[in-house]
Amino acid sequence: AQPHLSLTAAMTTSPPPVSPDSPLEIIRFSHPHVLHFPVSPPAPSPLTLRLENLQPFATTFRIRLNKQHRYAVRPHCGILAPHAIIDIEIVLHPPTKLPLPPDFATPGACNDEIRVVVAALDDSRDRPSAAAEAMTPDAVMDMWKNIAKDRILVSRNLKVDIEVVSMAGLEARDGQVE
Repeated sequence: AQPHLSLTAAMTTSPPPVSPDSPLEIIRFSHPHVLHFPVSPPAPSPLTLRLENLQPFATTFRIRLNKQHRYAVRPHCGILAPHAIIDIEIVLHPPTKLPLPPDFATPGACNDEIRVVVAALDDSRDRPSAAAEAMTPDAVMDMWKNIAKDRILVSRNLKVDIEVVSMAGLEARDGQVE
């Protein structure tokens, strides 16, 4: 079992600064290091990433992609109340034609990364409330523009593993079925 950060401070005080590389578990990830996508192109491949805020203070999260054209992420950002859980749907949209790109066709060759960044809300300005938790994604992204680096609690790159389990239904680029 990993140690948990324990705070007894009231919500009227700001959370203590924590290094993003801290060994303390701040946010629990359902997939802590690798996101495995079994893929049957051309069908999309969904995966659920669950985040759990283990803290007694609210946090905000955002998902960043190094290959945005391949993925749909919902929600891509939001507010996590103290001890709240959120399920984030990540859908990989594989190629629809053959030949597959090398990072799809070769096991272990995928260099896609999905970065999860979590920051403590500055409760003197961003007190968690029903209004904060109901913020639109655009409002949350605007808030991220003003988050100080010392508020970042976690910045984790999750590797992507793509396993092509079937290629039925793919067409060759010249229109011929393989």
